Amino acid sequence: MKPSELVKILKRDVIEGSIELYENLLNTTKEARDPVWKGILPMYIDFSKEERTVFF
Repeated sequence: MKPSELVKILKRDVIEGSIELYENLLNTTKEARDPVWKGILPMYIDFSKEERTVFF
């Protein structure tokens, strides 16, 4: 396997997969207990659709 192929696979599975997970969580979570999520969630909820796209 070439290094560039490995990077493409890691990018797809790790980075893009994680972004999808967090985007789904932020779109479906209404209340958070974690201090970081408590800070991010209200801000994310107030974002416009365009701001959410830029955020990710």
